[in-house]
Amino acid sequence: PISVVDSASTESATVLVQKALTLLDYSPGPVDGVYGARTREAVRQYQIDHQLPPDGELSVGLMDALREQLVSRAEERVAYQR
Repeated sequence: PISVVDSASTESATVLVQKALTLLDYSPGPVDGVYGARTREAVRQYQIDHQLPPDGELSVGLMDALREQLVSRAEERVAYQR
């Protein structure tokens, strides 16, 4: 799991994950910074789909995978628009 200094950091990380999962067509529920059951299940499903340990937890590996996929998707859209 991700090492977090305080609850504000946890909330910020959760918002980022919720936004990323929403953009990638997972359903984490509202983007509200609350790591509830829907966010945990969306994380777990993403982890399964991307061969990550399916523990439903925030981690550096999860954050890296989400970032890489979002960058790749953005690059594909730019290439498509050319």
